[in-house]
Amino acid sequence: MIWRHTKNVGLVLLFVLFAGEVAGADRDAEVFQYAQTLQAHQPHLCVAIGVMDRESEQVKHFGCEASDYFQIGSITKVFTTTALSASSKVHSGTTLGDVYTEHISADAQQITLGQLASYTSGLPRLPDNIDLSSLDNPYASYTEADVIDYLSRYQSTGQEGTFAYSNLGLGLLGMVLAKTEGLPYEQVIAKFILHPLGLQQTWVDPQNKTENGVTLQGHGADQQPNTNWTFDALAGAGALWSNVGDMLNFARAQLAQNDSPLAKAISDTHQSQTDVSPAVAVGLGWMINTRDPKYLWHNGATAGFRSWMGFDTKRNRAAVVLANGMLSEVDLMGQALMGSDIHLPALATGSTLTPDQAKAYLGRYQLSPQAVLDVFMEGQELFVQVSGQPKFKLHSTGTDKFRTESVPTEIEFNRRHSIVTSLTLHQGGNTITAQRIGEVPIRAKLNLPIEKVERLVGTYRLRRGFELTVTRNDQALWVQATGQQNFPVFAESDTRFYYEVVAAELEFDLEDGTVEGVWLHQNGKHYAKKVR
Repeated sequence: MIWRHTKNVGLVLLFVLFAGEVAGADRDAEVFQYAQTLQAHQPHLCVAIGVMDRESEQVKHFGCEASDYFQIGSITKVFTTTALSASSKVHSGTTLGDVYTEHISADAQQITLGQLASYTSGLPRLPDNIDLSSLDNPYASYTEADVIDYLSRYQSTGQEGTFAYSNLGLGLLGMVLAKTEGLPYEQVIAKFILHPLGLQQTWVDPQNKTENGVTLQGHGADQQPNTNWTFDALAGAGALWSNVGDMLNFARAQLAQNDSPLAKAISDTHQSQTDVSPAVAVGLGWMINTRDPKYLWHNGATAGFRSWMGFDTKRNRAAVVLANGMLSEVDLMGQALMGSDIHLPALATGSTLTPDQAKAYLGRYQLSPQAVLDVFMEGQELFVQVSGQPKFKLHSTGTDKFRTESVPTEIEFNRRHSIVTSLTLHQGGNTITAQRIGEVPIRAKLNLPIEKVERLVGTYRLRRGFELTVTRNDQALWVQATGQQNFPVFAESDTRFYYEVVAAELEFDLEDGTVEGVWLHQNGKHYAKKVR
């Protein structure tokens, strides 16, 4: 895949752009200048950066003050795993069955807390009973009773021991720690981490905790204010707020282990538990780059914030980047500060194209024998979509040059005799040239009678633990896969529908007017039987 979908309710991006190593004060200065330019382009943004090594420490704020609070999203997870390591009441070998002696399934009872902490429990990214109909604040009303309801029905998919990133898993770990300590999650983190390390500016909810700090407003990719997320049962997955000072102190504790009251607990979280890929392993919460430059890291993303932290105990170097916007650049700046040879993409100019200018780029481009990239218009906006992946809006960065929204990719269109004949895609140090091979097919969107849409509503089981839930909203059909967002599908016929967000189609199986199941056409053909 060229891109990984990043706009999800997953609190984290975890995309890794592998590159060589670059280090030095010049690189730090480049990152600071880039952040300053980025903030100047979007004055509503606040960007805070901290970097330290054996010789020095630098902290910079662009558009904000040192005491301002950012939601750190999934970096919360490494606070949760560190609390597990520090606990005397539970440990990595404790099972859910040891904590919840009833009301959860036999399969759920076998899951260990160590598996939750290392993303190897087999649990999905999100439970199937969380309401994702709105992303304004999806975790706020998901309670402990909802988690227990999910676990009471949980059936293993046989994926235990294999890495699969799970917000449910780390949220559940936080819930277990709160139950065993008899304290709210925030107080658990205060007991095991904040008080021992002297972190005085990190909370689940910083409102009214200080007279000086400001709880920042998050902003979406469209630069508009978003609802700041709140959490109930799954607080351990992403609820914490902090500032760059406290985050650097937390990073310092990762480096100065011998001087930390949490030395052993912290060290335990750094130990590799399993491989994620040939270049990445996972510890207890932390991701581990196993190729040069080697360092541990985690990032986070809630509705309007991005965060990144990385550190290398051998080089005694750490970096933190925080922003109150959905900026893919946050991850890139963090990786650059840790020495990765990462290209910082050009910033959008803010200029718009006329319809005639945009038409010059429209078409289908061959990336590989298996993948094409479509460039198309929706309204007055230009979009790109790779086979089997989401669509992304393009923003102009200069003549024939664009960058994507949310994912750090640059595209340059190449002309021959003034006609666009190919494009060059740049991402993470990789370059791909794709020839233009034709027009993007135009697909029908039929308005079916309500009775023909209504008969397709139901639940379809692809395999144990993974279902497609089909609902109707007026004359529109929506489909939600287990642990994923709800997406509309569009009718090409009475029984065949297609997604716009990914290259996938649904073909409903009717016998004598009764729906028996549905064929999912995505990377092959898969049958899902209607179960209710």
